[in-house]
Amino acid sequence: MTNLVSDGVITAAQAANAQVRENVRAHLSATRQTPLLKRFFANIPKGSTLASIYTVLGRIDYPGSSMVGLPTAAKIIGRVDGTAVGAVRLFDATNLTVIAENSGIAAVADSLISLGAIANVPAGPAIFEIQALRVSGVGQDKVHVHSFSMEF
Repeated sequence: MTNLVSDGVITAAQAANAQVRENVRAHLSATRQTPLLKRFFANIPKGSTLASIYTVLGRIDYPGSSMVGLPTAAKIIGRVDGTAVGAVRLFDATNLTVIAENSGIAAVADSLISLGAIANVPAGPAIFEIQALRVSGVGQDKVHVHSFSMEF
């Protein structure tokens, strides 16, 4: 049998890393566990609206809590123009439920904003939408969402 380390094919450190990966893979297989995500990010290009009804600014493919675990937080980086007040929600378009929502966004500088309590998380795959609306404001005052994140 060939010894890849003594034959100079790989280093001892590479062999140790390979063994660690194999041990993790074997453990997960034996216990039927899935490695869980810690955080998921999505950029929202051109994510702004001045509509008074919820408008889809972005979509993500959520694999389901049975695959990645339950999210503990949903956040955006966003802001509003002028005196506008905005609302942003994470909406499950597959099951037609609200996952998280913040209806009092008034930050005029880009800020990390929590969408509030998490609920109605599906166990199976779903399409999630990042939706926003302008609750109040004048003229061209918009609600802006630049990115979205979920923490697990």
